[in-house]
Amino acid sequence: MKKGLFFLLLAFMTMPVFSQLNSLTLPSNLPTSEAVAAGDVLYISGWIGIDPATKTLVTANFRAEVKQVMENISKVLRQHDLSYSALVNVTVYLTDMDHYAEMNDVYRQYFATTYPARVCIAVKQLLLKANIEISAIARLSSGQGR
Repeated sequence: MKKGLFFLLLAFMTMPVFSQLNSLTLPSNLPTSEAVAAGDVLYISGWIGIDPATKTLVTANFRAEVKQVMENISKVLRQHDLSYSALVNVTVYLTDMDHYAEMNDVYRQYFATTYPARVCIAVKQLLLKANIEISAIARLSSGQGR
């Protein structure tokens, strides 16, 4: 009897406790999710400046590309009834660190008062020759980010 309860408890404890979100702009054949909720944490995949309407990269200028990245993340947050205030950590990937100040100008417009912890990394290349990619982690706990 104890052995059976042990295995039942073990099976319950190892069941996935996350949900995947994949409905905004990612092609269904990609082996990734737009975001994964695990407990009280939302892990948001890296986003580039893909326009959901046209499914193409915004290339008008760097500011427009950053704005599209931030809007894509905003859509993921809204699907969980969150805003940018729920973010606790952000990782920014830039192909050119000369864009750092310009990225910050657009980025800061999405936050009311406090900013999440952040790291910015220079990379050689991004998907579709994007200039920027951003991933984030948000808290899902009640009342946060609303």
